[in-house]
Amino acid sequence: MRLAALFLVLAASVASAQGCDIGLGDESVGVHATVETCSNIGTFSVGGLYMGSWQKLTYHYPKPWRGTYATFNIDGDHYCTSDIAVDCNPADDHINIYPTLDEDSILAEWMLPGVKAEQRISVHENTTVIKYSFTNVDSVNHTVGVRLHMDTLLGQNDGAPIYFPGEGLKTSEVSYGKGTGFEYWKAYNQPDQPTIVVTGVIDPKDGMSYPDRIIVADWKSSKSTAWEYQPASKPVTGDSAVILYYDLGVVEAGETAEAMFGYGSEPPVLTEEQAEAGVGLAEITLGNIMGEYCPGDMASFKVDVISVGSSREVIVGLVVESDGIIYFNNTRKANLPADTVKVMEYTWPIPELNSSRSFDVKAVLYGEEGVSDVKTREDAITVDVVKCGYNPVVEVGKGVAAGTLLVALIVGLGMLIAFLAYLWMNRGSVEVHKTVDGENVTVTVVNNTMRPIGNVVIEDVISGESEIKVKTLNVLRSQNNLRWEVGRLKPKESAKLEYWVKDGRAINDSTVTWDKGSKRLR
Repeated sequence: MRLAALFLVLAASVASAQGCDIGLGDESVGVHATVETCSNIGTFSVGGLYMGSWQKLTYHYPKPWRGTYATFNIDGDHYCTSDIAVDCNPADDHINIYPTLDEDSILAEWMLPGVKAEQRISVHENTTVIKYSFTNVDSVNHTVGVRLHMDTLLGQNDGAPIYFPGEGLKTSEVSYGKGTGFEYWKAYNQPDQPTIVVTGVIDPKDGMSYPDRIIVADWKSSKSTAWEYQPASKPVTGDSAVILYYDLGVVEAGETAEAMFGYGSEPPVLTEEQAEAGVGLAEITLGNIMGEYCPGDMASFKVDVISVGSSREVIVGLVVESDGIIYFNNTRKANLPADTVKVMEYTWPIPELNSSRSFDVKAVLYGEEGVSDVKTREDAITVDVVKCGYNPVVEVGKGVAAGTLLVALIVGLGMLIAFLAYLWMNRGSVEVHKTVDGENVTVTVVNNTMRPIGNVVIEDVISGESEIKVKTLNVLRSQNNLRWEVGRLKPKESAKLEYWVKDGRAINDSTVTWDKGSKRLR
């Protein structure tokens, strides 16, 4: 799933008869969120549409629930949006904007000591996005963070088991750090033939923020903690929760830090065909979530194989290839107990390369009649030799004059071919455009060259006094600047930074940089 490719849908705001909650979402997007407006302000719940019926994705839906809440950490002082947490300052005392429908999201705002905190909940196709922004409105620096405590409930199952790619299905408390490598997690209403599945999206490539910590917890034990919670391997099948920590660090005066998380309805890990076969490949994960390596690095992989109904012996292969050349091919056997997730681990040393390239990673499951399942991650690994500081040197050995001349001719011919290839690959250009249509501003970068460009960054100068609402996900805002780290653009691929500015007060000053160049519009 790529959230950047989804269309944002504006849904109607629905207030309850008591007037203490506000909702966003409808059948067109398949998810719905409802937010508390009276007390425990900003706590919420989420529902998803399954087979034409709305189902609970967190506890207490369709009403907001104080057991799903945020803790704001400002310089070590904690402010909780729920009174269920003990030894925590009530965020209700600092509410500045009560939850309200603000264009395409539900906005709530708190004025904390020196810091303005915002919670925005928006709905996309099958996904609710929860975004927290912290703006330093003081003259001194502040250290900020946010903890999101989710009380998971799927349908009628309050103890939903949780699956982490590369780690398996978790039914007891567990904690993961930032370097784990999985890009999402899934929770099920039942392990066997689930009918309701929810996905937590934490992949930066989807515009989300990767948590510094993730804890699967027993909700009854974790619910009253304001910040720190130490898992104790308790079973979570009675009442499960997921806790996400974002340590955003020091925010300077006038600067803003953000954290964003996606939560919504998704299909099961295995397709119906895989479930009928009784076995299938669930996921491939990398030790480095961004997939960026240098020559000489050791890449690690995990392949999840799920067995349904009965135990069996399987053979699983892992293949790494680029442009039709296979660089790694390893197969191994494994015994799978019934109804379990088997994690197969592989390692591959990145070879020395004379040029940058990307690699596809493919897992192959072999059955009695040959290949029974294949899962591929295209361009899963990228090696940028320039970024790695790698400058290959070809040493030509000494020999007789004729040999030296032959070597010189070969080297010269090679240089000519390389130069012609360089001209071919670099024909075209990187184009940058900025348009202002009323109050809507768009900065577009298009890669019209024949090769990928990396480390693409769009920066746009804004007026510090203008009212601005950014539509593009994962954009960092300072007082006078918008900055979006786009990353990699393939040939003919484009990226758009879009925002709304009151009265159309846009400044004609935009800069786009990439690994081999830059352009500025003024």
